[in-house]
Amino acid sequence: MVARAEPAVALHYGAQVPLADLKVFDIAVIEPGHGQDPVRYRNTTGSELYAYVSVAEVQSSRPYYPDIPAAWKLARNGAWDSEVIDQTPAQWPEFFATRVIAPLWQQGYRGFFLDTMDSYRLANQFDEAAQQAGLVRVIETLHSRFPGIQLIQNRGFEIVERVRDKIRMVAAESLYKGWNASARRYEDVPPADREWLLGQLRTVRERYQLPVLAIDYVPPHDREQARQTAQRIKELGFIPWVTDSAMHTMGVGSIELVARRVLFMYDSGESPALNYANAHHRVVVECRVRVIVLQQRVAHVVGEVAYPHRGVGVQLGHHVFFAQHIQRVLLNGIDKLTVFVVGNLGFIHVEAGNSYLLVHVNHRRRDVLVGLTHVKSSTGAWYHPEGHFLRVEERTVLGTNKVTRGPLAKTASA
Repeated sequence: MVARAEPAVALHYGAQVPLADLKVFDIAVIEPGHGQDPVRYRNTTGSELYAYVSVAEVQSSRPYYPDIPAAWKLARNGAWDSEVIDQTPAQWPEFFATRVIAPLWQQGYRGFFLDTMDSYRLANQFDEAAQQAGLVRVIETLHSRFPGIQLIQNRGFEIVERVRDKIRMVAAESLYKGWNASARRYEDVPPADREWLLGQLRTVRERYQLPVLAIDYVPPHDREQARQTAQRIKELGFIPWVTDSAMHTMGVGSIELVARRVLFMYDSGESPALNYANAHHRVVVECRVRVIVLQQRVAHVVGEVAYPHRGVGVQLGHHVFFAQHIQRVLLNGIDKLTVFVVGNLGFIHVEAGNSYLLVHVNHRRRDVLVGLTHVKSSTGAWYHPEGHFLRVEERTVLGTNKVTRGPLAKTASA
């Protein structure tokens, strides 16, 4: 018997969706409120964007929230600031199909990730059989209203047998590594919980012959743990996706992309723009890169740089607080990120270690150039206490990332 090829799946709910990276996956689940064009994406990549939709919970930010009758609100999920919706009202399946799915269908979405299928259990009192029957009616309504619709069902194991011919895949979160939303921390899944979930997932795969997507959560800077967890999931015969708790970074799945970008950070209060005539900045030209300029205001999080960034470049000015915040970020524990400093080191003294860079604040000026070294660093908020923008230039490598001349004599290859 020939094993069927399972699709590669990624999930990314951030506002800045990395479509160029997601196209290597067969399915990319995104938050549809960020203005992506699923038709153009489908026609230009051959991949498919699936829209995330919550079946049994709704947040007040959703446009259809004001039209949900109070009687349909079964409970509240404080961890996610959402209302749990009763699945038993006869009008609910049509409301969900018309107000939630139909607008997305008109935009061109043909696949949907159905979340919060078990949220009725958050209520103090509920009729489990009636709630499950309501969920089945929702899926049957979608299947009837939207011919060809593709559905990934997150949990809801008790109804899989009744809808097995109407869903493409079953997903479940937290097989090995989870996120505790109430405590706001990453946690190992207790062995008893994992064994129970494994039993459910094996039933889905073996009895119902449906693909299984297992989604785990690890800190975004711990790339090695993400790889190991994804491998453990894959060895069980499931489709892996290991990512951060908010799904705002590129995780590791059955495919892991190779980082080919460098973030270059500088204080725009001192340097409104890079001077490409400067020898230190010619590395951009010599690496043959395309520059994308991003800007973030004070105290905004620029984002996790573990992926997709191969390294981080820093041009330091003469503000001690800027240097201190750079230091804080560099020592925050990233997996072998390449860091280089160009020009004046300002207030920072750099001491190389075996596989990391130790960065200490030092008031001695050192007008030297530091080459590249592997570090364990980064993540956090880029903050400038004087109110300047922190400008980040993201460079996407088009060719080999090798400097053959200029002040930086060596780099890591792309």
